[in-house]
Amino acid sequence: MSDIPERQNEDRFLRYLAAQRQLYTEDKRVGYGSLISIAIATIIGTFIQLFLSEVAGCANLAVLVLATLGLLIPMLSQSRTYAANVQERFDCSLLQIEWNDALAEEPEEMIISQKAARFQGSRDWHQATSDLRDWYENPHIVTDPLAKARIACQMENIGYSHRQGRWWAVMLMATVVVLFLFLIFIGMSMKWTITQLFLGPVPLFAPLMIGAVQNAAQHLEAASKLDRLSRIAQVLWHDAQGEYVDEMVLTQRARALQNEIYHLRRDYLPVPDWWYNLLRRLN
Repeated sequence: MSDIPERQNEDRFLRYLAAQRQLYTEDKRVGYGSLISIAIATIIGTFIQLFLSEVAGCANLAVLVLATLGLLIPMLSQSRTYAANVQERFDCSLLQIEWNDALAEEPEEMIISQKAARFQGSRDWHQATSDLRDWYENPHIVTDPLAKARIACQMENIGYSHRQGRWWAVMLMATVVVLFLFLIFIGMSMKWTITQLFLGPVPLFAPLMIGAVQNAAQHLEAASKLDRLSRIAQVLWHDAQGEYVDEMVLTQRARALQNEIYHLRRDYLPVPDWWYNLLRRLN
C-alpha cells in the first residue's frame, strides 16, 4: 500500500503547502485586487460624471488609466509561477514522480521558507497548517499501491479544480449581467436617452465588466482543459486496474499528466481564497 496518507503530513510537505498557499494568495491579491480597484475607480468616476459634469472628462481619463493599469499589472506578477513550482515540488516528492527539468525550475528553499513563515504569521505551526493536513483524501491512497494511489491523487486535483473554476466563472458572468441590467434600470429611472447612457456610465463600467468577463472566460477555458485531463486520467485509472500492469509505463503516463496539471496551475489565476475555502468546506 502507498505511504501517502502518512507522508503528506510530514513537516516538509506541510511547508511546501504553506508556501504555495501564501504565493497563490499573493497572486490573487494582485489579480483580484486590480478588479476591485477598477470597481472603486469606476464608481467614483460615475458619481463625478453625474454630479460634477464640469470635470467629467478628467475623471473619465483617470478611470481609463487606472483600468488599463489594473488589467496590465497582474500580468507582471511572478507569484503564480513560483506557487505552481512549489506545488509541483510537493506532488513530485509525495507521489514519487521524477522532476521534469524542461517543465519548470525547482523552487528555492529560501523562497519556500520565507513564504511558509509568512503563511504561519503569528500562529503556532500546528494551528497554521491545520487545514493543510490530509491534503489528499481519496480512499484509494490508503488501499492501493503507489502506482494507483498516485493516479487517484491526480484525479482528485483535476476534479476539485474543475468545480472551483466553473462555478466561479458562472457567478462572475451572472454578476456582469446583473450589473449591466442595473445600469439600464438606473438609466431608465433617471430618464436618460440611449446616447446619455452609452456615453456616460456604461463606458466607465466597461473595463470592469471586460475584466470580469475575461477572468470568467479564462476559468471556463481552464475547466474545458480539465475536462480533457479528467478523461485522460479516467483512461489511465482504468488501465491501472488491468491484470497485467506495467508500473513503469503507468509512471511515465502519470508524469505526462502531471505536466498538464502544472501548466494549468501556472497559466490561470486561481479562484479567490474565500471562494476556495467555501467550496473546500462544502466538499
